[in-house]
Amino acid sequence: MILKKFKWRAVYQTLIIFCILSSYPALGGQAITKGMILPGFQIIGDGTGDVQKYLGLKSAGPFSLSEIPSKLILVEFYSIYCAVCQKQAPDNNTLFKYIQSDQTLSTDLKMIGIGLGNKPFEVKYFREAHHVKFPLFPDADKNILKKTGIQVTPVTVLMQPDGKVLIAHYGRIDDLEKFFREIKEIQRSL
Repeated sequence: MILKKFKWRAVYQTLIIFCILSSYPALGGQAITKGMILPGFQIIGDGTGDVQKYLGLKSAGPFSLSEIPSKLILVEFYSIYCAVCQKQAPDNNTLFKYIQSDQTLSTDLKMIGIGLGNKPFEVKYFREAHHVKFPLFPDADKNILKKTGIQVTPVTVLMQPDGKVLIAHYGRIDDLEKFFREIKEIQRSL
């Protein structure tokens, strides 16, 4: 009897999640998918020379992804209040290490994180708490959130600087090495 209740509870929870996700566009969200072009948006720079140098930016002020002189950009859209994002943070650190240790990929790809709806002090806390080595930026005024239509986090997006989406991954990346190989395959095809 307990097993039957457990199975029905799991089915019920799965059904609720399916209904929420299937109504996602109806709730005002827009699913980011491979091949689409993300709308342009401005990112508030953090003013540090290290971030500016890593991204190849001409100034420390606001910038758009198209100003990053790189073939590929990997963006982690997250929220500091998202439990999955917090669990994903160590994996993102590992992914960043993989990228930095690959001679060609480290020059062809830049990785950033954008804290959707998060203020600068929240992003700073997240960076320090999770020892994040790649640049993280706030979206305190929710402009990026509104422009992209993202309603759930995390969303990991590999794109070209013009905004063309090459990979869009929702949720935690379960197989980091497989994801890294996908990035490498795309890099080789450019």
